[in-house]
Amino acid sequence: MSNLENSNELLKLNFIKQCANLFSWSKNSTKLHKLKVMKRWANGLLLLVSGIFILTVLLEKQYPWLGFIRAMAEAAMVGAIADWFAVTALFRHPFVIETKHTAIIPNSKQLIGQQLGRFVKVKFLSEEVMSKQLQTWRITYHLVEWVSKPINRERIAQETAIGLAAIVQVLHDDEVQKLIESKLSDQIRSTQFTPKLGQVLTKVMAGERQRQLLFWTVELGSKFLQDNKELIIKVIKEQFPKLVPNFLKLDYKIYEKIVETMERLLQEASNDPTHPLHASFDTALNKLLADLQTSPDVLIQEQAIKEDLLGQHSVIREISASVWGEIKNSLLERSHDPEQGIHAPIQQMLTHLIEALRNDSVLFEKVDQGVNNIILYCINTYGHKVEDLISQTIEGWDTEKITNELELEVGPDLQFIRINGTIIGGLVGLVIYTVSFLIRQWS
Repeated sequence: MSNLENSNELLKLNFIKQCANLFSWSKNSTKLHKLKVMKRWANGLLLLVSGIFILTVLLEKQYPWLGFIRAMAEAAMVGAIADWFAVTALFRHPFVIETKHTAIIPNSKQLIGQQLGRFVKVKFLSEEVMSKQLQTWRITYHLVEWVSKPINRERIAQETAIGLAAIVQVLHDDEVQKLIESKLSDQIRSTQFTPKLGQVLTKVMAGERQRQLLFWTVELGSKFLQDNKELIIKVIKEQFPKLVPNFLKLDYKIYEKIVETMERLLQEASNDPTHPLHASFDTALNKLLADLQTSPDVLIQEQAIKEDLLGQHSVIREISASVWGEIKNSLLERSHDPEQGIHAPIQQMLTHLIEALRNDSVLFEKVDQGVNNIILYCINTYGHKVEDLISQTIEGWDTEKITNELELEVGPDLQFIRINGTIIGGLVGLVIYTVSFLIRQWS
């Protein structure tokens, strides 16, 4: 099925290409026909005035009044030949005479490209010109109006989602995971966790919470002793098996008495807020919180723990792989789901942005000025790239091809100049001959 779809796509592309070529050929054919027609008119007019000149020269003695027509035809011939030479010299060498002032376009292609590129940059991409144009174009206003339409916001969201999915698919997993691993390791090394932990615990333990923590700890210890009484006695007995002779059977009562004493101590501390155990606990806790925030030894121990953790590359690698995997899978799944994907959040963000720009004129002006500044910055920074592009593109064109293309584009107008030169030359010649004739008559 995919092969069939690919074949159909190729057929469509070939059809479009053939249509484009046919259209281009038809367009060029029309231009060529127009150029040939104008050349026939210009050449025909030159031949006509040449014939008139020859004829009048032969008959002028018999018919003196033909001098006016001869002078007109002679001047028309001069104008026609001069303009033919000038027009031809733009593209080729007239009379096959190669000089630096003929075939101007082919010989000056590089210079033309440089001058055209410079002209475009100076006259169209200057900061002064673009600043005026940006004020006229009102880019931010039109952009806001365009984005305000729901169909356009939906399109932006869809294209953004597709773009993010494409980027995620193009990225190599190993490279991204290494990047995450490197950044995560650097962040762990540079972050001092114990001072932050000490600050958090200090705030948490403020007021009565510190005393509540002691009560909770005492209650937990008391419950632990009660729940594990037999186990504790057994462990102590195993550690000191010869402390009391077995035949006296006093060990169990002694151990039980110790445990009961500990339980009573914990119970007393729980019921009496002024018990010395509270002061000891407060002192120990305050010292712990202070050490977490300021002790160099604690920081050294923290750094050692972090280095030990980072030394186990498999742990950081698993974390980075898990993070990237979750991000990638989430983006890929959500990019194709308009209902539950990232489309809706993007559209909501655009909606809020448009409402803010419409309701806050100050914000709108700031954004508009920011957009204009960005455009002007890009033009000032990269405007020379446009100049280079024009220059290099023209320089890379085939000389014969560009000559023929330019002649097709402007050739008909240049041939019309030849026709005008023939007519204007003839009229000027007639005027000059008439004036000279009148001067001779008066003298």
